[in-house]
Amino acid sequence: MRTLGTATRDADGKIIKDEHGKTVFAPGRFEEVKGVGWYIDEYDRAQVSLNLTDTSVSPMHEVFEACREEASLRGMRVTGSEIVGLVPLEAMLAAGDHFLEAQGRTTAVPERDRVTAAVVSLGLDEITPFDPAAKIVEYRFRGEPTGLVHQTLAEFADELSKDSPAPGGGSVAALAGAHSASLSSMVASLTYAKVGMEDTRPAMELAGRDAQALKDWFLAAVDRDTEAFNAVLAAIRMPRKTDDDRAARDKAMAAANLEATLVPLGVLERCVEALELALVAASDGNPNSVSDAGVAAACAVAAAEGASLNV
Repeated sequence: MRTLGTATRDADGKIIKDEHGKTVFAPGRFEEVKGVGWYIDEYDRAQVSLNLTDTSVSPMHEVFEACREEASLRGMRVTGSEIVGLVPLEAMLAAGDHFLEAQGRTTAVPERDRVTAAVVSLGLDEITPFDPAAKIVEYRFRGEPTGLVHQTLAEFADELSKDSPAPGGGSVAALAGAHSASLSSMVASLTYAKVGMEDTRPAMELAGRDAQALKDWFLAAVDRDTEAFNAVLAAIRMPRKTDDDRAARDKAMAAANLEATLVPLGVLERCVEALELALVAASDGNPNSVSDAGVAAACAVAAAEGASLNV
């Protein structure tokens, strides 16, 4: 990680002479951080280049804030930063949460927004463009996102309306669960930001974070349900000319049918959590959003009934 426009004091310690003239290492402000600084004439800026060898010990945002503090002591300011190589998603999310909290905002927002908060607050796009898909380890190696959940609303509805057996009711039930959790998170966020309801912030932060995680689980189930049903179709189409063929087909169908049952069963079970979050949103949330909490509950009920039918 590089910060441009500042210098730092003993970010990773330095080699000094003790009172006996012996060369020793003086610890700095952080562990698991190695760094060096220099002045760049063509940019008229000082640059600090830091190697964070363990961001769980020295989080990226804490080191960045230390650079800003040191710059301020010298009458300077950090004008941006740059990540050289790849960065773990966990480090970016921790930074995003830190800056959201510093701004008095809830961290119960989508993962994309937490990453954006880190990018903007760390100034990662001030020096060179920051592409999360290319710079974050998990995003880089997962490949191009595919599946139903990455389609637009219109594309999903069009795909659903065709004569293909999947996606079908199971995927829609999971999507209804995602909508329920999303609405509960929305109410929690609106309550967190509402003047006069500051006492509810801890509960709303927790409910919002739980709802965001549940939303992501339901969204993944949208594709899991379709994949499970496609496996059933693939098993049905297996050859059955010989006894061995028929035995292999029966075994594959049993396994595929089991998975196709377990996916909506999981959706049904998680709908209980969705209903509990909707109840929190309705009873303790912003009164102006009680109708949204009601729709969250209705979506959870619809998801449960749909998943039950598929089981």
